[in-house]
Parts: sequence; structure tokens; C-alpha cells
Amino acid sequence: MATDFVKLERFDEGNFIQWPRRIHFLLVSLQVAYVLNTPKPAEKENETIAETRKRLKFEHDDEICKDTC
Repeated sequence: MATDFVKLERFDEGNFIQWPRRIHFLLVSLQVAYVLNTPKPAEKENETIAETRKRLKFEHDDEICKDTC
């Protein structure tokens, strides 16, 4: 899916105004922007399968956000 996007130009002083909007749009398109303002789910000793999946999905999406920027 990410290969369909046009490569974003690197951040520099000239594109300061547009760059954050473009990055946010890309993260929304990848459906991972929620990690920007959602706290990381804590790992518990007796997690249910649903809680484990939710935590692992968050960690995966967080890595996508970090690698995108």
C-alpha cells in the first residue's frame, strides 16, 4: 500500500509549513495516525488475547509512524 504514495520530499527549512500536513495526511492514509495521541497500552501479566492483539497492533503501527517520519 505504501508503494502507491509519491515519495515525500525531505524536511528542510523551505517546506516547514507544508511538511507536517503532508506527513499527517500520509499517516492518516496508512491508518496509523491514532498513535500520535493515544497512550501505549500497558503490558499486563494476565492479558486476554484481544488485549495482546491490541497492544501488538499499537506497537506495529507506532513503528510505522516512526519509520515514516
